[in-house]
Amino acid sequence: MNIIKRIGYAVLYVVIGIAGIVHWSRSPIMSDHPPEVVLDALASLDIRRQPGEPGSTAGPAGGILPEFRLARSAERMTWTVMSDDLVATTMTARVEPGFFSGSWIKTTVTRGNAPDARTSPAFRSEGITLGLFQSAIRDSLALIGSPGWGAHCDAAHARILAEDSGGIVAIFTVPGRLEQEGCDYAARPPEPFKRVTCEMCDAEGNRHADPDTARPAKSEDRVDESGFKTVSPY
Repeated sequence: MNIIKRIGYAVLYVVIGIAGIVHWSRSPIMSDHPPEVVLDALASLDIRRQPGEPGSTAGPAGGILPEFRLARSAERMTWTVMSDDLVATTMTARVEPGFFSGSWIKTTVTRGNAPDARTSPAFRSEGITLGLFQSAIRDSLALIGSPGWGAHCDAAHARILAEDSGGIVAIFTVPGRLEQEGCDYAARPPEPFKRVTCEMCDAEGNRHADPDTARPAKSEDRVDESGFKTVSPY
């Protein structure tokens, strides 16, 4: 009888733990800054900077490099991850005023109609995407008020690494030394993303369209060097 009780309690604790994790993942992200400041900070959000660099390569998505589209309104921002003409996933951050001050950021993720074979692994699961999305939001909020990464910071970074010969200890001291020179290492732009070899692509790395479903290119299909297509308002 005691064994049955222990098993019952164990199951109960597991259920409560899972419910807590789910509730925490869906809880709003709080910020001390007003909504307009938060929205401006989120405008620079790049989920590709999260661990594993999700969506930065075409190989895991069947040779298709994801395209990121950003739409902004007065109280929300929506990132749509495209796989050719199909939607891989949609990430939305709704920014609301806090009870007394600051802001609450409510996040949602919706899986699109792009098949898994044509979608980057990080965007196939709503749960995984939500975790990366919330982490990217917190990283963007942490940069509010930071000195950023100015024009002199690349040279300062290279000089510091050269002085310490890139030793292990130097890796941990670089952020602090850069801060003394007015540079925030967390705001450092990511390295340019490189396309993987694609047998179905042309010389410029663009995937060949199926002759039966090919459509003429439109001016609005073009994406700038950052990899983002901005649409505002919506």
